[in-house]
Amino acid sequence: MHIKYLAGFVDGEGCIGIIKASPQKKTRETKPRYEPKIAIVNCDYRILEKISITYGGHITTRRKFKPHHRKVFTLTFCGKSLQKLLPILTPHLIIKQTQAKYLSELISTRKHTYRTNSYSLKEMNRKERIYKKCCKLNQLGICD
Repeated sequence: MHIKYLAGFVDGEGCIGIIKASPQKKTRETKPRYEPKIAIVNCDYRILEKISITYGGHITTRRKFKPHHRKVFTLTFCGKSLQKLLPILTPHLIIKQTQAKYLSELISTRKHTYRTNSYSLKEMNRKERIYKKCCKLNQLGICD
């Protein structure tokens, strides 16, 4: 499968964003985690499987909210699969290229922080700014 096909699929059916996870008390985290992700939602498992075989990622099934709804699948790229995909995908995106660049910027901040909580307040503020910019582009949630 060609990367340009995947880029068109992500532009049309995908979501490129950052999830902000609150600090976990049980792990004694004191700062939020920022998790970059790309997700593609579709009713056709076969196409998501072909993408997954070529580029990685993880496919999950979403539950039906009503009996007459079709089964829906989500292909998610995060962690190493996202780090591998992002540099080759970004140049071919049209609609969501800016969000992809924000994800790359966030990932670059992680190279300096091997542990979740080992980053400075300055780095945390930088991650928060990246998160808010991406959130604003996606118009999701409350971004204050």
